Amino acid sequence: MLPLPESPSVTEVGNYYDTFDPHYRHIWGEHLHHGYWDASTRSTDQAITNLLDLAAEWLQITRDDHILDIGCGYGASGRYLAERHKCYVLGLTVAREQFRVGKQRNQSSRVSIQHTDWMEFDAPKNTLNGILSLECLSHVSNKYGFFKKIEETLSPGSRAVITCLAATNRGKGSLQQLLITPLCQGARFPSIAELSDLEYWGQNANLRIVHAADLTPRVSKTWLAISIRSARAFLLNRNRSHDQLQFGRKELQLSLNAIRLQLAYWLGAIQYRLLVLEKPKRRETSKNPS
Repeated sequence: MLPLPESPSVTEVGNYYDTFDPHYRHIWGEHLHHGYWDASTRSTDQAITNLLDLAAEWLQITRDDHILDIGCGYGASGRYLAERHKCYVLGLTVAREQFRVGKQRNQSSRVSIQHTDWMEFDAPKNTLNGILSLECLSHVSNKYGFFKKIEETLSPGSRAVITCLAATNRGKGSLQQLLITPLCQGARFPSIAELSDLEYWGQNANLRIVHAADLTPRVSKTWLAISIRSARAFLLNRNRSHDQLQFGRKELQLSLNAIRLQLAYWLGAIQYRLLVLEKPKRRETSKNPS
């Protein structure tokens, strides 16, 4: 794990998203995660739902399942999954604006959202049918505790799907100083996992590794689309002031962070990882005690 000298608090992470909330909604839309691009993908929106469909397939969602979405943003992923699979989704976010907007947009009895930190959430033991966490892990200080709480909360035989950034061996040394440390500071990441950390944490939390994959080639195109949107927004707004976003130093910092991540992808310093974990059934757990 590559830590920062000073770790941002949960409150600071929430404040970060509150500060940039208008820009995230304007540039990213309702979904604040990467998209999965294949040969048939024609738009960012389609790529975003592709990633959710991939996650749902690995979660093996069935009707009336209870799914938890850790780091749910505006709750858009939960609304999509509930509508498509007729499941129940509870989303957790530490950002007040995401919670406020998510509550306003949620019109389904199958979807709810809470302004709560996962590590402080009073999770029911051994009950959830699935856990989804898209790009949230880097914001968590106690990453092993994150995995351990997943194991405690899932019902036996159920799965968790996690996507996250992970540093490779190339991400150490000079690239760590030039790219990864500034990226973590700008995005309020207390640390970034290394590739070997992810499976280690999962296995030591008594979770079975069902699948692990590098999705970087499939998701990195998202940043090209976002960069185009950002440039278009900047050009349209530079000479306007009424009802338009204002672009200043903070927004420049946000753009620089996006460039750092793109470079880290291209240079192989960071991968976008998919991890599918399963809680063993009780008989399996008794044979393989932790």
